Amino acid sequence: MNKGVAMLIMVLGVSMSVFSQRGRVYTSLEEITEPDSVYCLTLKHKRLKTFPEQILQLRNLERLDLSWNRMHTLPPEIGTMHNLTYLNLNHNRLDSVPKEIAYLQKLSTLVLSRNRILELPAEMGNMPNLRELLMLSNGIKKMPDSFRQLDNTLQIIDLRANPLTYDDQLDIKDLLPTPKKKMTRVCNCQ
Repeated sequence: MNKGVAMLIMVLGVSMSVFSQRGRVYTSLEEITEPDSVYCLTLKHKRLKTFPEQILQLRNLERLDLSWNRMHTLPPEIGTMHNLTYLNLNHNRLDSVPKEIAYLQKLSTLVLSRNRILELPAEMGNMPNLRELLMLSNGIKKMPDSFRQLDNTLQIIDLRANPLTYDDQLDIKDLLPTPKKKMTRVCNCQ
């Protein structure tokens, strides 16, 4: 076999290996032997109280699901996970989101439902690929003015079961007229 064919087989072998790893969903940190080959990690229902620092070493991670845990905070270092496109933090005990989350420029879906979040950092208005922001059942009453920048990219924002008054909802509709909004109906009854 000549060197060119051998090189092509080697390159294709590496490419096929990377391709097959992209389809694998890791469900525990213990099963990870090659951190650079992890693209999808699901650690839901693991009773995690803190964000596992080992996740920050997964430089190619694109999808991270940490739903149904008991985490109270996210480290600011979450912003170093530049390849994330999907982040699910549903059903935790988060009361805030670090401003560094805005460094996740590829993030298209952010699920923060069923936490204790009262407000979002203004920096999140600078997330150019954010398409879905799911905030069902938190303590949100208003969105930062910087979210106006998301109007053309954000497609869905779910704010159902948040303590929004009728006027709060009008303010959000004015701030984000384009995306589909899901909000609990409230009456402007006098």
